[in-house]
Amino acid sequence: PGLLLRRHGERLLTELYGEGRFVYYREEKDLNDTDQLYRARFDHRATEHLTWGGSGSYTIDNQTDRDIEVTGQVFDTVERRRQDLRLYGDLLLAERTRLSLSGGGGHEAFDEPEYWGNWGGDVALGLSHQPRFWPNSVLQAQASYRHYRFERDQSFDSDYFGGTLVTDVRETNTTDNLAFTVGVGSDLSERLNLAVNGGARYTYR
Repeated sequence: PGLLLRRHGERLLTELYGEGRFVYYREEKDLNDTDQLYRARFDHRATEHLTWGGSGSYTIDNQTDRDIEVTGQVFDTVERRRQDLRLYGDLLLAERTRLSLSGGGGHEAFDEPEYWGNWGGDVALGLSHQPRFWPNSVLQAQASYRHYRFERDQSFDSDYFGGTLVTDVRETNTTDNLAFTVGVGSDLSERLNLAVNGGARYTYR
């Protein structure tokens, strides 16, 4: 079950949402648990030309198939806590030209140290234009940057003068992406839209 609270004013839209998912198994009772989702967002029309907003979410999940449709990976029932925060802005520069800026970040952590926790953030700047010579079409360009960091803690035991020495090590991997794309989208009919995009991406670690 979930509960949604929404207030839609003349210039401001706000939403609060909470959901609990209760999962019970007849035989595998050790898999019984409750997932939780909390989400908030707002959209504000500051002026006739400027719109901005943001969203945030917090989830707690435990199900073994939580990511199977995304990654195909099956977990055990280890608890995962995920936080996400995003902001965006949209500015109308001219009658047919629009500038957009968005960014956000998120953190994911598990209760068990053998699982990789991660932090990621991104920012994107986009420009779109509706040309007069090409009705019902939009030319677009976007530049973006993304950063990901994966961490996990490991413990190593070793003999040390007749005793045992435990060493805790934090393993960290980072990945950064720079990307630039250009494209065009066109409404060929009321039901058919064609979009073509191309670009380049550079990844470094």
